[in-house]
Amino acid sequence: MFDIDPCDEILFLEKEIDASDVFKKDCKLIAIEHLLGENDLLKTGTKLTLDEKKALNLNPRMKFTKEFLEILTDSAINSGCPKGLVWNIRTKARVKHYITTTITQAKACAFMTELKFFSSCNVDRDCSWCISQHDIVFSTNVGSEEIIRRINENCTCDPITRSCIVWAK
Repeated sequence: MFDIDPCDEILFLEKEIDASDVFKKDCKLIAIEHLLGENDLLKTGTKLTLDEKKALNLNPRMKFTKEFLEILTDSAINSGCPKGLVWNIRTKARVKHYITTTITQAKACAFMTELKFFSSCNVDRDCSWCISQHDIVFSTNVGSEEIIRRINENCTCDPITRSCIVWAK
């Protein structure tokens, strides 16, 4: 159960940051500000030179700043795609926030008793589990924690399911 408002987007960002090894632990608040767009470290700060990017094996055509790299772990920088890793954290947090918000709103409506899992059923982009869950109806009594747990345990989409939760009726 959530200790604070389950629809608070920052909570989801914190959980994703804590579960990853992308950001340095002491840079969590700066990372949240960056992810929320309050302080976009890729638009402000000291841009890396072409030689600096090559030395770090970063794509020389992409923009990076020293400030952005300072909040990342070595493994994130060495991944070859640190921007992608950061984007994935943001995407995962947004999807989980959306799922929780949808279920919370449905529970608030007395007439809304069922929701369903909706997948794009794109075999090239959706995993087999997400496709198998398409149009599965479930009670609004099923908590968002349970739905998120099922997705975390079964979904192999990268970075997370592209499916969503919609009102069944």
